[in-house]
Amino acid sequence: MPTFSGKTAIVSGAAGGIGGGAALRLAEGGADLALFDLDESAIEPTAEKCRAAGAEVLTARVDQTDSASVQQGIDRTVEHYGGVDILSANAGYCALSTLLDQPLEEWNKHLAVNLTGTMLLAQGVARNMVERKSGGAIVIVSSGAAVQHVDQASAYSVSKAGVKMLTEGLASELGPHRIRVNGIMPGLIETGMVSPIFDLSSTSKARLIAGTPVGHLGTPDDVGALVAFLASSDARYINGHSVMIDGGALLHDFQWFHQDYTQSHDENWTMI
Repeated sequence: MPTFSGKTAIVSGAAGGIGGGAALRLAEGGADLALFDLDESAIEPTAEKCRAAGAEVLTARVDQTDSASVQQGIDRTVEHYGGVDILSANAGYCALSTLLDQPLEEWNKHLAVNLTGTMLLAQGVARNMVERKSGGAIVIVSSGAAVQHVDQASAYSVSKAGVKMLTEGLASELGPHRIRVNGIMPGLIETGMVSPIFDLSSTSKARLIAGTPVGHLGTPDDVGALVAFLASSDARYINGHSVMIDGGALLHDFQWFHQDYTQSHDENWTMI
């Protein structure tokens, strides 16, 4: 297991499944944590698990569409711990819609939360790392949708493709400062993000599994394990890459999505 003793990690989207999985893996490795989410009260279940694993945990309400809120969260973390060594950026948003019906405000929200908000968070953390000359690791969650179109999710796909390129740009600029930046592109992970889209009854779930070569769906812990690896010294020569974690579903062009999503295009779902 990767070890992070003496390290401080910020985890955004910490109330969500993937953010929670990342936080727990980092805590189990010895990191102390600052957990960010738009709903601070919803962070507490994750915080309790991380404290039980031995981590010191700070929680903060952070709206990553608001640059002042992002900076306040970072400043509070630095004041409490002295600096930031790891960023696990997981917060995101999606609303299903065809492009013909896409409201401008929804298009803009995808970009504000998924792309601009991620940039603000990474930028603020990186500035602290550069100032301290401490090096560090940034791990950003993009999506398999960044490289494969999914029906009625074009705004989400565009924003997550931007996140993939943001990861590469940050990696290039920050590498000379000993700050590595990598991305993760999840496929179908069993989280609160998925349940509003798919009917996870046994029949529907069997169809989803059939479209995944490894024969099962992913879990937040699967993604958390990858976050921990990429944040660790074991990955010291990995920089600027976005790793697909999808059980091989991309090999089948994510066919389960085109066949099995059930939610109407005018309803929203979030991963935060």
